[in-house]
Amino acid sequence: MSTQKYYSQKMINSDWAHRWLVKLSTKKCKSMSFHQRHYDTMTNSFTYKIDGVPSEHVESYKDLGVLFDPFLLFDQHISKIVSKAYSMLGVIQRNFGELSRDCFVVLYKSLVRPHLEYANTVWAPRRMCDIEKIEKVQMRATKLVRSLSSHSYEERLRALELPTLRYRQLKGDLIQLHKYVNNKYDTNFVLQLHYKSVLDKRYDTRGHRYKLVPQLYKYDLRKHFFVNRLVKIWNSLPDDVVSACSVNSFKRRFDSIGRGFSLYYDYKSDI
Repeated sequence: MSTQKYYSQKMINSDWAHRWLVKLSTKKCKSMSFHQRHYDTMTNSFTYKIDGVPSEHVESYKDLGVLFDPFLLFDQHISKIVSKAYSMLGVIQRNFGELSRDCFVVLYKSLVRPHLEYANTVWAPRRMCDIEKIEKVQMRATKLVRSLSSHSYEERLRALELPTLRYRQLKGDLIQLHKYVNNKYDTNFVLQLHYKSVLDKRYDTRGHRYKLVPQLYKYDLRKHFFVNRLVKIWNSLPDDVVSACSVNSFKRRFDSIGRGFSLYYDYKSDI
């Protein structure tokens, strides 16, 4: 690689900003590296520049409410949202001495659960320790209903008609995938999905026409990539579910079969 080409890769292209008369604030621009744990950041680090001004290198960065880390484990982000959720539980506990089941569900869904589900398709936890950390918030929350505090977690969920947060995570991912499959997003900025019926040049009548083929991967990070982590469950869904003409219709049809999943009330169950 020539020296000129090597250094050109270190320069961030700002032609687009100049063309559209957008002035970039170089002080607010940061650079960040994503890598494996064994990656030597000291010997492989270099400085990015915008219009000749070097940008600050950071180890973590918050973008659109999600805190990114170099290993894409999102453990810092998970710790932060769990802390926020617990603080909201404290607010509910201090202001409501006696909670009925219906009142608790309304407060929990509106004040606590949104913190745990915002943009969860991006930072979806793949380690059981992170899954348990998130699920423990709901475990503690359901104990606020005193009439159910002595029951097991599964019994509390059944009584309150609440699914596990891990099931909610899966449902949210599948909703996003349904939008991709049905071109709900700009086709210029979506994932490239590979359909089994196209690659095999035939339609498997035992499944549905939207069956996906997983992408090849070498590391666990790619194994838990958005499409790869959903291929198995997506391909197993009935045709009338994946072929739903609208998002709301897909939600209703998936819920009708999702209640039969062991994951619905047991977060440790296999998907």
